[in-house]
Amino acid sequence: MVLVIDEVIPDEPCLRLSELYQLDENNSKLRRYQVTYVIRYDKPAKHMLDMGPYESFTAPEFHLPGAVKDEQTGHITIVHTVGELQDVANALREQPQEDLKPRRDIWQDYFTQLDQQDKLVTGLSTFGPGGSTIRGGI
Repeated sequence: MVLVIDEVIPDEPCLRLSELYQLDENNSKLRRYQVTYVIRYDKPAKHMLDMGPYESFTAPEFHLPGAVKDEQTGHITIVHTVGELQDVANALREQPQEDLKPRRDIWQDYFTQLDQQDKLVTGLSTFGPGGSTIRGGI
């Protein structure tokens, strides 16, 4: 069970901070929320901060881990505070979107490479506004 809390303290150890788009309480409008998980009374606690309508944000959703888990022992060590993760979140949110690399479609890249190899083997020439490639075949 996760406790829901009204506020977090910047110096408090933080398990995770996420910024997500979710529907508001009335399930009518999409809004951006900053969701922070901390430990209170030896249990995970969740704090949700309504940041405003989703139209106001251009940055994608993200998740920032604040703790690491030892796979052998299962022990969780919290390595960041709420304030540290909020600083990182602010920087990510304000980062210009052109700095983010677009995701590559590995399947499209694969088929494009196959097509280029096929054209090279068959000696197919290409002409167009970007220039031309004349192949003699193999």
